[in-house]
Amino acid sequence: MRAAVVTLSLTLAACGLAQARPLPPDAPFATIDEAVEFLATAEVVEREELPMGINRPDRMRLRAGEVEARAVFRTVYDHRDVGTWGFVDSYLSELAAFELARLLGYDAIPPTVLRRAGKRGSLQLWIEGAMTEAERLEKGIEPPPEQAEHFHRQRQMADLFDQLIANTDRHMGNFLVTPDWTLWLVDHTRSFDGRRELRDPDTVQRVERRVWERLLTVSDQEIRQRVKPYVKGTHVASLLERRRRVVALVKERIAAEGEDAVVFAAP
Repeated sequence: MRAAVVTLSLTLAACGLAQARPLPPDAPFATIDEAVEFLATAEVVEREELPMGINRPDRMRLRAGEVEARAVFRTVYDHRDVGTWGFVDSYLSELAAFELARLLGYDAIPPTVLRRAGKRGSLQLWIEGAMTEAERLEKGIEPPPEQAEHFHRQRQMADLFDQLIANTDRHMGNFLVTPDWTLWLVDHTRSFDGRRELRDPDTVQRVERRVWERLLTVSDQEIRQRVKPYVKGTHVASLLERRRRVVALVKERIAAEGEDAVVFAAP
C-alpha cells in the first residue's frame, strides 16, 4: 500500500449500519475501526502547533508501515460549575461527540480517539482537501444543482446534532466541506454542558431516517455507557433529556407537516 495523506470518507459498516459515505478508491482504511486503530497506535512523525482557535491544537502526521495520515490533537480541559449549566471546554467532549454520533449512525464526525502525546488529549483525523464553510461563503462558491439539496440536508442534520450535544461553539470555521460536497463537523470541545433544554429548537427541521430510527430506539443505558467515560454524570442526564426533547420536537413536526417533509433518506 503506497504512502498516503488521507482524504477520508468513512463508513459505519463496522457498527452494522448502512454505509452513507463510500471510501475513496485510494483510502488506506477499509472501515472506521481501521481508522480508529491507526489513530490510536500509529507513530507520530511530525508535530506542529496550529495558529487557530483559542486553545491552539497541534496537527500531527502519523505513520504505520507505509500508511500516513494527519490528525489534530487537542488537550484543552476546562470544566467549571458556573452559571446555570456549568462551563465545558474539553478534549473529552470531542470523544463524546464522535462516540454518540457513531451510536446514532451519524457519520459526519471524523474518527477520534483518546491518545497521550506528552499530555492526554483527543486525536481526530484531519480532513484533507477541505475548505471551511467560512471560506466557501467568502468566495461565493455554491454547490452544483445536483448537490444543493444534499448539502442543505447535511447542514440541517448538523443543526439537530448540535442541539442534541448542546454545542455552544458552532461557527463557520468548524464546518469542513470537501470537494465532493461532503460536510464534516469538527471542534466539539464546548459541548455536553448541563443544560436540559435545547439552545435553539427552531433549528431542528429535518432528520436523516437512519438517525431518526436510532434516536427512537437507542436506550438511555446505551447512550450512558457510550459517553460516560467523557461526560460527567449530571451532564449525561441532561443529554438524555435533550434527546427526549429532540424526539418530541421531530414528532411534532411530523404530525404537522407529514413524515416525508421531515424525515429523509441518506443518498
